[in-house]
Amino acid sequence: MYEESTQASSEFGTTLRESHASLFAVLEDLLFDETSAPARLQRIWRGVEAALHSHLTTEEELLIPRFEQARPADAARIRGEHRQLREQLSALDAGFARELVDHEVIARLLGILRVSAASKERGLYAWAEHALRPRDKARMVDRVRANGLARAPGSATPA
Repeated sequence: MYEESTQASSEFGTTLRESHASLFAVLEDLLFDETSAPARLQRIWRGVEAALHSHLTTEEELLIPRFEQARPADAARIRGEHRQLREQLSALDAGFARELVDHEVIARLLGILRVSAASKERGLYAWAEHALRPRDKARMVDRVRANGLARAPGSATPA
């Protein structure tokens, strides 16, 4: 049981960090890409948009309700960050629908995401490492991997 618990904790933190790193990397690619055709950028955008929405929803369904019981103010702050992220996603989506790449909004989204991820790693994820049962952590890992950005164990590329 201890080995299963340790493995679930290690995998939990690694998977969430990798998911964030993948989101950062794709957004940075979009931010600094000056040469790709709008249709290519739009395809990339659709993937990252779906992955980020999935990541946020997974946290809101599996982590935040329990975290809220232990640390309501921190949970409220995270919900606020999620609202800000979704606002930026909507703004970018509107631009991409018109084949416009708004680098300013991408930069703002990336900034909010970096601050939110760092905060969650110190707060929400650290709490979850100790408060969640191994099977709950495994469920979270499975959902995050299903969004396509986190790597499966032993894989060099996203799942």
